Amino acid sequence: MPDSRFSLATIASSSLLRRRLLTLLILCVWGVLLGTLGTWSWKLGHGFSAIWPALIVLITRGIWFGGWGVLAATLFPMASNAMAGIGPLGVIGYLPANLLQGLLPAWAFRHFHLDRALPGRRGLLSFVLWGAIVPPTAGALVGSAAVVLFGEAS
Repeated sequence: MPDSRFSLATIASSSLLRRRLLTLLILCVWGVLLGTLGTWSWKLGHGFSAIWPALIVLITRGIWFGGWGVLAATLFPMASNAMAGIGPLGVIGYLPANLLQGLLPAWAFRHFHLDRALPGRRGLLSFVLWGAIVPPTAGALVGSAAVVLFGEAS
């Protein structure tokens, strides 16, 4: 009788899991690099900068990589904010904002059956709305509220 621990399904699923975890790691490292460089750039206040190139990475991850991309979009800003010198309350306080910024575009593209390749005018306008307007606005509102609630700003 063969050992069930070494079945083909087990090997295939563990290989898939390893690929997903490697993808998550690569997405997080890429995001940390861009996020840290952006946070150190033109500072506006506590953890806020005028230019944050990692935002486009944060938004497109959920669209292209689904749940794993949203998870990476939520996790990598924690590391980049910590490396930029933001305190633990700020790192934790930005979690809901980062989750929204990664989840909203992913949800919209799946809910409205939009093509990730952005073909034509409809795809481009959808990305402008669900990638460039809604997520940063929601993230800014939630992130600013978190900074105020944690007493880092008034």
